[in-house]
Amino acid sequence: MDGVSTATRDRWENATRMPLALLGVVYIGVYSALILTPPDPALDPLRSIVLAVFWIGFAADVVVRLALTPRGERGAWVRRNPVDLLAVALPVVRAL
Repeated sequence: MDGVSTATRDRWENATRMPLALLGVVYIGVYSALILTPPDPALDPLRSIVLAVFWIGFAADVVVRLALTPRGERGAWVRRNPVDLLAVALPVVRAL
């Protein structure tokens, strides 16, 4: 994908902002439960799967937004969105 336009990316960001924020809050809750509660052989695998699926969603969002950024503006987009990139590297940051 060569990058469509910033208007298309803006529409994507507006459409996904709230769902991703909600996923971020749920992610923090599930992550906290996984870390702060005693190990639970019945729930821990499910929690880990939920965290992995959410992380894939966050990573896909970053990839789509970068792909929707015109080619000549991608470096600037990366510099303007360090928290988004950090959220993929460290998903606990997503709730910010």
